[in-house]
Order: sequence, then C-alpha cells, then structure tokens
Amino acid sequence: MKYSDFLKELSKILNINLETIHQSIIDAGTDINKHLNPTTLRIIKDKFDHFLMANAIDKFSIEYKKVSNNIHPTKLTDENGNVLSEISASDIGIFFSDEDVAKSYFFDELYYDSELEMKNIKTEINEVIVFTKIPKNSIKIPVAGGKTYSPDFAYVLKFKDGKQKLNFIVETKDVGSDDGLREEEKAKIKHAEKFFGGQVKIEFKTQFTNNKIVDLIKEIAIIE
Repeated sequence: MKYSDFLKELSKILNINLETIHQSIIDAGTDINKHLNPTTLRIIKDKFDHFLMANAIDKFSIEYKKVSNNIHPTKLTDENGNVLSEISASDIGIFFSDEDVAKSYFFDELYYDSELEMKNIKTEINEVIVFTKIPKNSIKIPVAGGKTYSPDFAYVLKFKDGKQKLNFIVETKDVGSDDGLREEEKAKIKHAEKFFGGQVKIEFKTQFTNNKIVDLIKEIAIIE
C-alpha cells in the first residue's frame, strides 16, 4: 500500500485525524514502510479498541445518556410489547438439564452456560418475584471501541413497601475472583457498572463461584 492510502484507511477505521496519526507514526520511530498492508491495519485497530476499552472508565471518564428509541420487539416480546410464547433455547444457554427450575424462574426449562448459572436457576429465594436468564444480546451495553457487552440474569425483587421493580442485574463468572478474568472481561464489567449506576439506576453485581446468589440478593434488599 502507498503510505497516503494507509494513512487514509487508518484514519477512517480509527476515526482519528490524519495529521494526528502521521505525527504518532513519526514519534514512534518505526519504519512504517515495512508494515503498509491490510494486516497491519487490522492489528492496529484491534490494539486500539483494547486500549479504549481498558482506559475508557479510568482515564477518559465516559458517560452514558438516555436516548429515545423503540423498545419492542425484543427477544422476549413482539412489536406490540406482548410476551412471546416461546423463544429459541440457544438464546438462553448451550447446555440443558431436565432438573426443575425455581418457581420464580421466568422459563420452565433449564438451559444454561455454566454450572454457576445452573445453580442460580435452581435456587428458590423469597425476596425474588421473578427472575430470568437474559437472552443473548437482548441487553447490549455499549463498550468503548465499538463492542457491546451482555449480562446474564435480571431479577425483580419485592420489598417491605410493596414496590416491585427490575432492579438487579447479575453477571456470572465461573471463576473464584476477578483475578481469574481476562483484562477485556474486567473492562467490560467496569462499563456495565458505569451503565447501570448512571441513568438506568439498576444495581449490577458480578457473581463469582464463591458468591451465593441468595446472599447477593439479600444485600440489595437491605439497601432498598
């Protein structure tokens, strides 16, 4: 590729000014002529997206704002907001068990993606009115770098004042702590915490293998 074409393409995919990219290449002191090809463009784009994701919260202070948009149809509802009679099992989990689900669970069959998810689906909790495994990609949290992130469970809790509301989102991680997570996963969780703690005002928690879902639920019930 010609250097000019390389700069133009890089500017387009990164959405960065041409002069800024050119000066960055000069400052890096790299012989860029050896790397003027589509493979280099893909590598730079991938590394740049990871840089944005890792630093968006702590260094760039991103914020989320509400926008007007159509809610329906969704993975659970039709265009009029009516609940669908059935959805694809593959949107709920890749594994199946014929064991019973909790009475408050939204679905009547046990599809799951991890052992930790299966335990949640089978657990009866008095504070829960209804809960659901969130269908894949039905809640897409925008993540810096153009990607999205989808949590696992949504809970409607009951409180002493009689109010009922969707106010608890859980991300299950079948590892002992956040030390077992990849850096990309940690960055996505930070985005989710920012998203739900801002305009949406829904409690978000990450559940690890040593966390019982009932204990996380009771923490939220006490807060409310």
